[in-house]
Order: sequence, then structure tokens, then C-alpha cells
Amino acid sequence: MTDEVEPAGMTARARTRRLAATAVMSISLVVSGAATAGARPPDTPEYAAGVVIGELATGNAAAAWQNLHPAQQRIVSQQAYKACRASKGTLAIDTTNTRAVSKSKARITIPGTNVKALSSALVIKLVLTNGQSQNITVHEIRVKRAWRYILNASEVAACRDS
Repeated sequence: MTDEVEPAGMTARARTRRLAATAVMSISLVVSGAATAGARPPDTPEYAAGVVIGELATGNAAAAWQNLHPAQQRIVSQQAYKACRASKGTLAIDTTNTRAVSKSKARITIPGTNVKALSSALVIKLVLTNGQSQNITVHEIRVKRAWRYILNASEVAACRDS
């Protein structure tokens, strides 16, 4: 990675977008291997998780909701999800250190539903710009031709439609 000078007057939102875009690339490239310029994005759960992390890091809850598993979309409306995410704020990610550290398969019941599915469970070491880090588990489930993520039980409870 090369050192880049930020343009004078770059807004905080633009800096966050730059960080999030780099986080997406970092996660996908570290786990999936480098992609060729101009090639289609990798069709992997790692890449899909990186996209969602990027969307949430930039405050784009509407786009993240579009990548939510349809079974959870039925119980958490886009409006409720956006309000729930807005109350949590955005993530300031240290992209040089955020990476997927493991991947496994798991047969799960999607929280808030009775739907059973085979999940790719990814453990991602999420490092924030303040130096704090935490391992998070992200579940990606194949739905038709796309990877969809799921909320955990506490997120469903917090964001669910009344």
C-alpha cells in the first residue's frame, strides 16, 4: 500500500469512505487473494462481508439492508434498520489491520425466524482507528446467486419492527 496525501479540505465523510473502501479491499484481498483490475468482484463470503462492513462504516444502512438475508428483511424493515443503525453511529476502521482470520461452515437457524440455512461463518478481526480491536463473527448465507448476511439475535431484537 502506498502512502497517499489527503487532498486539502477533505471532509470527515470522505475520509470515512476512503477508510471503508480500503477496509473492503483489505478484507477481500487478504482472504480471497488479489483481484485483477477490471475483473468481476470475487463471489466469496469474505468479499460480501467486506462490502457490508464498508457500507456500515460509511453509514450506508440502506445499502447494507439490501444485503440482509430476505428472511430477516421480512421482520426488520429498511426504515427500522436505518433508524437502528443510525443510533449506533459509523465505524472508523483501521484498514491496514482489519482482516478475516478464520472461516467455517455452520448449520444455523436464522435469528428471529424458523429458517434453517448453511452459513459461512467468518471471524473478522475488526481494528478501529483508536486502536481497539475485537473479533466479530459474520454469517454469510448463499441465497440464489448472492451472499447475504444475517443479524445476530440481539441485533434482531433491537432493530425488529414493532
